[in-house]
Amino acid sequence: MGINTITIPRCFDRHLHVRQGDMLKTVLPCTLNQRATGAVIMGNLPHPYETSTIEKTIAYRKEIDALLPPGSDFMPCMTCYLTDDITPEEVVRGFKEGVWRAVKLYMANQKGQGGTTGSQHGVRDLIGCYPVFEAMEKHRIPLLGHFEAVEEEVDEFDREIVSAERDLKPILETFPGLSVVFEHITDSRAADFVAERSYNLHATVTAHHLMINRNAMFWGGMTPDHYCKPVPSANLTGLKSANM
Repeated sequence: MGINTITIPRCFDRHLHVRQGDMLKTVLPCTLNQRATGAVIMGNLPHPYETSTIEKTIAYRKEIDALLPPGSDFMPCMTCYLTDDITPEEVVRGFKEGVWRAVKLYMANQKGQGGTTGSQHGVRDLIGCYPVFEAMEKHRIPLLGHFEAVEEEVDEFDREIVSAERDLKPILETFPGLSVVFEHITDSRAADFVAERSYNLHATVTAHHLMINRNAMFWGGMTPDHYCKPVPSANLTGLKSANM
């Protein structure tokens, strides 16, 4: 007889946006009510509050901690918002001091346009960040990547796989010991990309991307509830066994 339900007593959210202010006060209790033990907190806040320095990250952590109820065991695992200006030394120092657990990569184009919320102040010169990646590889600091091509001429449904081949692949080949997480993949081609490589490469996927594909945005007319960045592409159901 088949199993119809799965009970998860506690969970750890590997990709969580809790934002700031009133939104933080609304979203964080939802996660706490799910009895989460902790979460990897995304730092793509409105400029100039993104977690791109040790000081900003500590300040944001204090905002979150102030809303935790007494006795809570919830652990916010902060991330460093990677920029063109941050130095390898600061990335390593923030990691060693326990300020952040990982580095989050968002990319922006030369016009200052990003692929998703709060990413316009992200990395414009990916090659320029290679010294940071080298230090991360040495000190075993994970890289969490929002891999999405941001050029206007790239087809909306190909942005993820284009970035994987153009941006992620050279990083893996140059820094084979670097732990990389391909964040919230939306495309079966991205899943295959992860499954077919022997590097220290992993991926996360949101549950709804296992249930929909790009057609869901147009069923019965425009359905904005199914729109996100990167946009859903080829169906993830039946994907190969990737490191998720």
